[in-house]
Amino acid sequence: MVHKLVGDYLAGLVGGGFDAYPLADDVVFRGPRLGPIEGASEVRAVLNRIAVAFGSFEVTSPGRLVDHDEAILFLDVELADGRGFAIADHLRFADAGLRLLRPYFDAGILESVGAAPSISDLGPGVHL
Repeated sequence: MVHKLVGDYLAGLVGGGFDAYPLADDVVFRGPRLGPIEGASEVRAVLNRIAVAFGSFEVTSPGRLVDHDEAILFLDVELADGRGFAIADHLRFADAGLRLLRPYFDAGILESVGAAPSISDLGPGVHL
């Protein structure tokens, strides 16, 4: 079941959306420079914005690790200008669907193409 949810997550990311993706009511998203964002409707909105941005990138997945209800999805991303970077998405699932999403990546490269907030946009007191 988790393998299918990870595959469906990747399909949503590169295929343009998460409208039908199962999210637990208490799902939490925490990414570099963003979050925590809590709740199914709020996280779904963030995931849909990410999917739109990723529509202009070349994304491949060299692998995944699955352990019971948790997974790490590895992604290689190439921007239109030829620069690339790696992402490791930590996903935790519950009976209702995705419960935690914690991506790890260099937010600076996404900031340079306008797809991530800058540190100065986040305001004082932000801990990265």
